[in-house]
Amino acid sequence: MAFIRKARELDFHIQDTRALLALRTAGDACADVRRIAKRHLEQVRAKLRKAIEAERKLSEAVERCTGEGPASACTVLCALETSHAD
Repeated sequence: MAFIRKARELDFHIQDTRALLALRTAGDACADVRRIAKRHLEQVRAKLRKAIEAERKLSEAVERCTGEGPASACTVLCALETSHAD
């Protein structure tokens, strides 16, 4: 259970967790484990970059917002309306 708990903490998908569990008893499987972990690390890094960019954009919009005036002039709403989908 500790293995599964740790895999969940590291945000591994259930399929990858199952694969890693199966590979624990495989003979020469370190390369396969590394491949799964490397792919997951790339996904984590991509999410992190996206979160950092979202934080930057939101922080800028909040900083520019005076909290006064009509909603149509709100910098936060304007930032949401002009954001491009990824």
